[in-house]
Amino acid sequence: MIQNSSAISKTVARRLVLRGLVQGLGVRPAISRLANELELAGRVGNTIDGVEIVVEGMPERVEQFRVHLRDALPREAHVVDAIEEALPDG
Repeated sequence: MIQNSSAISKTVARRLVLRGLVQGLGVRPAISRLANELELAGRVGNTIDGVEIVVEGMPERVEQFRVHLRDALPREAHVVDAIEEALPDG
């Protein structure tokens, strides 16, 4: 089904990798809760580098996710580095 382009909401996607003490502390569930609260799609998982997050949604909600991410993490978590990149529009 093809929709009128004016009816399609513009979404953005971002990939973030958090490095540091971010595994085994409830980081992934905390990230999932924040994404759900903001009605964002995506995924979160552990990698060799740390925790990889992909979020997609309305630009203002993705920005809110970015702003509130560190505060949403468990206190025990310690992010020493965060890498972010825009993903192509899908």
